[in-house]
Amino acid sequence: MASIEDFEPQNIRRKEFSVRMRGYETTEVTDYLADLADLIEDLQDENARLVQTNRDLRAELESYGGRPPEGTAPAPAMFSAPVPAPVEPGVSAGGQAEAILTRAQQMADQLMADAEVEARQRVADAADVDLVDYVRTYARVTHDQMKGVLDQLNQQLDRLHDLASRDAHGAAWDATHQS
Repeated sequence: MASIEDFEPQNIRRKEFSVRMRGYETTEVTDYLADLADLIEDLQDENARLVQTNRDLRAELESYGGRPPEGTAPAPAMFSAPVPAPVEPGVSAGGQAEAILTRAQQMADQLMADAEVEARQRVADAADVDLVDYVRTYARVTHDQMKGVLDQLNQQLDRLHDLASRDAHGAAWDATHQS
């Protein structure tokens, strides 16, 4: 079973496959793996950036004693997550902030897990293409072989027809010359 290290971008770029007769077009496979590696690299970069932003925001929040600074604008809607209401009245802002940060980390973890699943699915899809290509090649070879057999049978039928025609003409010639 493959490990997560097998799907690191540099390992994907260096991956080599055995060559088979009528196998994949190597440039297509290489291009696909490069695109996959770029996607994983982008996701890893984005995750690292989000982790760092999360750390920075936690540090900033702690510097204000768990409260946002006076006069700051609320976070833009595209970066805000639904803030759950306190479970119990009297829960501190720090407790709410911690709950929000925990939820944000869970969401980030889920995004990473989803990205890994998608990457593995793309690799599996590439393997499925191999099977389809093999079946397609087998069907082409079988078709060509059957066509060759049919061509040979047609040639034999033509020879038999010629022989039957000669026999019919020969019998007619014999009948006219023997009387």
